[in-house]
Parts: sequence; structure tokens; C-alpha cells
Amino acid sequence: MIGDACIADAMPKSASAAVSQARQCARAIVASLEEKDPPAAEFESVCYSLLAPRNALSIHGRFRLLDGQIREAASDARADHPSGADEAKLAAAWYAQIVADSFGA
Repeated sequence: MIGDACIADAMPKSASAAVSQARQCARAIVASLEEKDPPAAEFESVCYSLLAPRNALSIHGRFRLLDGQIREAASDARADHPSGADEAKLAAAWYAQIVADSFGA
């Protein structure tokens, strides 16, 4: 993943954005190998901030390719925001998943 070195238009230069871009790229490669059109380019990004070991908050973003550029998509307003404790669990799960995806652990 190239993360901070990429030109991501409206997307933040973050690990979660790079992972989302890499997954989209992989889907496009698979579609090409199967002689199919690639799926619509949709990306997401999340940034977790741990405030304490069991308390966190997050910022989520959704993005789409429009006229050859990555643009922020309208977000769905979440009526029920997770608690800080739930956000900490989501952050830990995100981290475990990205490590497993990256290193097969």
C-alpha cells in the first residue's frame, strides 16, 4: 500500500484509505482477468482515536469516483453513535483485521 504517498483527491491519506483503494484495485484486476467490467469505484476511510484503553472515537468517510476523481459521497447520518467503549472495540477489531489482511496473521 502506498498510503501517504498517493494522490487520493478528497480521501484522507491514511492506512484505512489505502486499504480501501487496494481492495478496489484488486477487484478491478480480478474483473479484468475475467474479462468483465470493473465494479463501481467506492471507497471508505475510518480513523480511530483512542482516548483511553477502553474509550475511543472515530471519523468515517465514504468516497466515490466521479469524473476521474475521488470525491466524498454523501454520508448516512448515524442516529445511534457507538459509545466510546464500543468505538474502542471497533478500533481493536479494525486493527486486528488490517494486520491479518496484511500479514496473514
